[in-house]
Amino acid sequence: MTKSLAKQLIDRHDLVGKTFGKWTITKYEGAGRYTAQCACGHIASKQGAEMTHMRSLQCFHCRFKERKANEKVGFRYKVREEQ
Repeated sequence: MTKSLAKQLIDRHDLVGKTFGKWTITKYEGAGRYTAQCACGHIASKQGAEMTHMRSLQCFHCRFKERKANEKVGFRYKVREEQ
């Protein structure tokens, strides 16, 4: 095994315990996948690259809640000043 390959294997396990957005990595599953827990409590299996490249910042439950909160401020509820 080359040093770079051994370093890559070690670095994969270094993500455990780190936080990316609302996700916290809890366990390494193998093949580049991790078990992650969102701040709301939702647990999902995620690719390590999704986390390190910040492609996934929160679970779909949190994303849905934020969308609903933004809709209330969105175009449907704006007060029209001129008519």
